[in-house]
Amino acid sequence: MSNHFGTISINHEPDAPTQRSRRQKPGRRSKPKKSAPNQTKSKRWLFLFIIPVFLISAYGAGGFFFGPSLLTGYLSNSLQQSTNLGLTTGEARFNPFTLQLQLRNVATTDSSQSPDPEAALLKIDHLLIDLNLTALLRNGIACNRLEIQGLTLSLIRHPDKSYNLPNLVSETNPETEKEHLSLSRLPLLFSLNNITISDSSILFDDRLTGKKHSVEQIKLDLPTLSNYSFAAKEYIRPHFSAVINGSPLELTGEAALPGENGQNGLKTNLACKVQNLDLPLYFAYLPKTLPLILSQGKGNGKIQISFIPEGKKGGHLSLAFQLTTTEIVLGNTEQTLSLTAPTMEIKGSLQPLAGGLHIQNLHILQPQFSANQTHFGQDMSQLFPASASSQETTGQENHLDIDSLIVEDGTLQLDNKKQKDSASPPWKSIELNVKNFKLVPDQTRDKGTFTLSSTQEKTDASITWQGSFDSKGIPGGALQLSNIEAATLLSFIDPGQAAEASGSANLHGHFSFDPTARNSAMATLIDASTEFHDLNLLDRKKVWLSAKTTQIKGTKFKGEELDFGTITIKDGSLTLQQDKLPQLLQNFGDKNNAILIQGLDFSGNATLHPQKEKAPALQLTELTIKASNLTARSNSQNNFELAARINQTGMLKAQGLATLSPLRTSLSLAFAAINSEQIAPWLPDAPLFQQSRATVNGQGTYRYPESSFNGKVQLDSALIRDSAKSSGLTVNKAELNDVTIKVRPLRIGLNELILDGPKLTWLQDSGGAEPYAQIGSFLRSLVSQPQNNSGQQQDGNISALPAIQKIIIENGIIIHVDQRLNPPWSSEISEIKGQINNLHEKADSGASFDFSGLTDSTPFTLSGSADFLISQNNFTTKLELKGFPLLPLSAQITPLLDLNPQSGSFDLSLNHNRQNGEEQGEATLLFSTLRPDSTQSDTALPLALLADSQDQIKVVIPLVRNSAQPLFNQTIAAFKTLMVKAEVAPLLLAGAEFVDLQEKQHLLFPPGESELDINGTSETQGWPTGVSAKDTLQRFATLLAAHPHLGLTLTGMADPIHDRNAILTKLEEKEEKRVALENEQRLQKWRNRQKQKLQPAPPVPVPGKILEQDIPKQEPPPAPLAPEPITVSDTVLQDLAQERALQVYDFCTTDLGIASQRITLQEKASLAPPETPGHQVQIEFKYVEPQGP
Repeated sequence: MSNHFGTISINHEPDAPTQRSRRQKPGRRSKPKKSAPNQTKSKRWLFLFIIPVFLISAYGAGGFFFGPSLLTGYLSNSLQQSTNLGLTTGEARFNPFTLQLQLRNVATTDSSQSPDPEAALLKIDHLLIDLNLTALLRNGIACNRLEIQGLTLSLIRHPDKSYNLPNLVSETNPETEKEHLSLSRLPLLFSLNNITISDSSILFDDRLTGKKHSVEQIKLDLPTLSNYSFAAKEYIRPHFSAVINGSPLELTGEAALPGENGQNGLKTNLACKVQNLDLPLYFAYLPKTLPLILSQGKGNGKIQISFIPEGKKGGHLSLAFQLTTTEIVLGNTEQTLSLTAPTMEIKGSLQPLAGGLHIQNLHILQPQFSANQTHFGQDMSQLFPASASSQETTGQENHLDIDSLIVEDGTLQLDNKKQKDSASPPWKSIELNVKNFKLVPDQTRDKGTFTLSSTQEKTDASITWQGSFDSKGIPGGALQLSNIEAATLLSFIDPGQAAEASGSANLHGHFSFDPTARNSAMATLIDASTEFHDLNLLDRKKVWLSAKTTQIKGTKFKGEELDFGTITIKDGSLTLQQDKLPQLLQNFGDKNNAILIQGLDFSGNATLHPQKEKAPALQLTELTIKASNLTARSNSQNNFELAARINQTGMLKAQGLATLSPLRTSLSLAFAAINSEQIAPWLPDAPLFQQSRATVNGQGTYRYPESSFNGKVQLDSALIRDSAKSSGLTVNKAELNDVTIKVRPLRIGLNELILDGPKLTWLQDSGGAEPYAQIGSFLRSLVSQPQNNSGQQQDGNISALPAIQKIIIENGIIIHVDQRLNPPWSSEISEIKGQINNLHEKADSGASFDFSGLTDSTPFTLSGSADFLISQNNFTTKLELKGFPLLPLSAQITPLLDLNPQSGSFDLSLNHNRQNGEEQGEATLLFSTLRPDSTQSDTALPLALLADSQDQIKVVIPLVRNSAQPLFNQTIAAFKTLMVKAEVAPLLLAGAEFVDLQEKQHLLFPPGESELDINGTSETQGWPTGVSAKDTLQRFATLLAAHPHLGLTLTGMADPIHDRNAILTKLEEKEEKRVALENEQRLQKWRNRQKQKLQPAPPVPVPGKILEQDIPKQEPPPAPLAPEPITVSDTVLQDLAQERALQVYDFCTTDLGIASQRITLQEKASLAPPETPGHQVQIEFKYVEPQGP
């Protein structure tokens, strides 16, 4: 017969009979004969006879009437519970005496399917069964005969490749749903014997392909079908005939002769031959989803079905096979596993009811295996059946015996999808020999041996593995790998590492492989040793580890758990990226990967690249690492040592305890001459570590995972700053004693910080924060946390502010630049020494401090307390500054005040307090030898009035909260206020005791007089002061004595009215007297002349001349002169005023002893205005350089 299902050849013996065995007719029950009535029998015997008859009649009636419904209900319930099939029947008959059940119009439907007509899985027109009472009592079904007529089985394959077959596995146990159907494990016990099926058909609707198939005119005789031991008296001969898709098929069995081979003649065989069978076509119709898909292959061979009624439990049915397959192509749906075999021969037998498989010989020639390394374990777990241990757990009794399995000249290609650029060479010449393998539950004896060998193409690599199977059927034995590529070996540890390694390796150890482990196949390697040559490990195509020789001893590998043992690397070179560690290193100590190392012995060098691209790499030379017992939970003795040179100049040593699982260390560190700029990328991400520069020395203890350090650190030539643009704080040497640094979150604690030679530049500008707030801001910015992507500070709820118990400063220098002044003022504060105590944010009274030093060579002291690290900024400050010269401030003073900066200094005493928002304080400045720019400047008189007898000026300035003006500007403003006061009421500056002189700066003279009435009072002159001129001048003398820079200016004054009238009166009187005297004198002279005229003069004889004399005329008397008009000029008045000033000057210098240098006469007298009395001397103040008392 030939059709699209393939070619099936049926061969049977021509002489073999095909008749059926006769069926015995059930015997007829004889009717009991009626006995003649016996009148003489007693009623007792009649009663005894009636009871059995009644019971038998009741049993028969109940059986005939109620038996069908009870049996069909029982069968329906049993079938429903066992197979999820519902049973419906038409007519039912039951003979309770023969236990024969007849059913008509029987139908079964899957209760899980919809109630449409297609849900009828099985239909039977007529069913006859001879039941066995014993089996029913054992909650099972057994029969001696089963006849079925008109059976119709409707099979449907849905588009999802599922069938309308019932689920014969309990839904409450999902783990057994993946197991293949085995009749020996059905929950219903049954033994069906002498089965005859006639006039039946099977209809197959393949909805996936749209095809329909039919098997009609089925005639089937089966001796037995059972899942437990039950023996019938006789059995029919097996026979099968049908018309498959229009082609007839007939199989006839043969029976064993009595006594043949020790048999009793009940054994029968049903055999057939298959030739060139298209295996994929039938493989696709298997109802179970198998892990592999057969896409190609032909089959030839012989199949024989044997029925052995007297066989042991489950052994009634046996399937023997001898097949030869060609061109086999198998693969899984994920295309991660495939097998091609040109030729495969298999001989064995299968017991479907008992669940046993015996392979006598399996010979595979030149197979080619292809697998994905990443999914290899999972694929093996899905491919292989459960091991003996899992059978014991699930209660299965599957037997697997393999007498001989031989694989010749095989090939294995391992692919890795993660490494597309490079494929490992295939393994060729695979030779596998398995003998006497047995997989039997509860069996502890040896289960066979195996030998495996292969070589790798294009390399010198080879593998040999030989050993035996344990009681669970797991192979294990000595494994030897020679000259294997490092990439291939490491790929079994990390598949992603396969193409990122070079070098060769030799490995030996004990290896076992369990392909039936749950979820993934499990490989086990113990007591392995590996030696790598010219090893190079790469990550992202860059070598991160290279070593000439690497040895690994004591390796253990089981499933996903790997323990490398002890790794020894000599002259190695390590290159690592901070944020991109190779995956192999990331797996160490990772709980999810479970990769461990017992010990490490490394010598060589390392290059550590930080996360920042432009940051320099850290070079570790002369690096040695020795570690042991790394997997211990806790170690009592040191098991870790490290020593290295850092960038040639630095030194690092570490010793202590370390564990890998979990990763934990406690190491004693010692380091010296390390450049902080080179290690900054490996330190906490805060400006203190990233922006500062120093040479670092120290020792202490480092702990992980706490990421904390405690110890002593010394910084040489340090620059501490919060940004790259900041000048920061430079320190010659900084000692950090008992320092504690915790990385996550960042916390810094110090018991003592000693700063030797610190130097910083302090800038003050308008609107800037106060000094204490600036210090606090600087400290906070040094340890500020970086912001995350959302712009929020990481670990914002945890303060990173430092806590320092004591800060000691020696030889400090501060370059102070006050940009609030114009021009900005710069000064140097040097020789600073002192300390700060209890500097932390939770200090109750703030951090106390006490400093001394020199500012521009002037000593100062500063003490108090302040809250440097909190926003309230409470503080108490006391500043003392002695003898600071004005010369450094000359550029700032001279544009604002007419002072001579070449002379003068001041002392400053400042007290300033702020507590809980309330602020008070004042600054007291004591100026010495303060000089004006000139004696005529506006500041001269105020300075003269302010300077005391010690040539000092005291200025007190109250400090105003939040004042934007520096103390310098406030001092200048105070002086300008004094200048205004000097113009209005200068004596107010001289002190309260001289305020009365403000009204006594005028000395009155009598009108027209220049003589000072020293004892006279002003009242005599019309002014109600009641104080004499002497007393007044003595008070001025006292004022001058108290203020050595104060002098007097005397200005004489004349009154144009009173003085003029008084002088005019005096001059007129004088003129009248003069004129009267002159007239008297003129008259007297006239009189005298007249008398002379009356006395003639004797003639003088003149020889030779006659003398003549005239008579004199009469002279009238002179007319009297009138007085000349008198006027008083301003010059007269000015002279009067000047004379008055001289009078006062003479009294002051002569009588009062005032130095003449301190009194000045106004060169030009002045005339008083008409509205004021002008007959006075006005006293004014001036600045003079002191030259004596």
